[in-house]
Amino acid sequence: MRTICNAGLVVLLFLASITRADSIAALVQVDETSGGIVVTVNGSANSPRVENLVSTAESVSFDFVSTYSAVVGDAGVYYRDLLDPVTNDYSDRAVITIPRSGNIFHIDFASAPATITLPVGAVHFADVAEDGTFQPLFSYAAGNVPPDVYEFRSELAAPLPSTAWAALAIICGLGFLNWRRVWLAIAYRIAC
Repeated sequence: MRTICNAGLVVLLFLASITRADSIAALVQVDETSGGIVVTVNGSANSPRVENLVSTAESVSFDFVSTYSAVVGDAGVYYRDLLDPVTNDYSDRAVITIPRSGNIFHIDFASAPATITLPVGAVHFADVAEDGTFQPLFSYAAGNVPPDVYEFRSELAAPLPSTAWAALAIICGLGFLNWRRVWLAIAYRIAC
């Protein structure tokens, strides 16, 4: 687990697991798999804690009103890239901006080909391979209290299953045999 600590505030980057609902202050989920991008807070899609929501088919940007106030030492822009599990290419980017003071955290998420322009000094945390589930990429807490957790789920490009390839090969083979049978019958009629 990598941790950045400053003035009693903690940004957790790798969360092993969150098993109890009361072990977090707020669960912010960004879901790209539902035919667009949906933002929920503690399961509610219309949370008053989400402000300035701007969403397109491939990206979302919003402010989250946390119960925690940030301090100057934790201010900054932090980001993680989600990678395609097969090709290991950039697929998505999640960015959290922690304010110098106050409790409004800015979140950006973009799925390729959309991009997010990062400011100079943005801190890049370890890339994560997409797995099609909600993945906790950021967590923020003040002291020894439950954190706000930011999870992101991205659409995976599903490869064609091997059974589909086998079915395609069988269909092509049957089509060839039928074509061969028809042309042999025509050739036989012409020859006789």
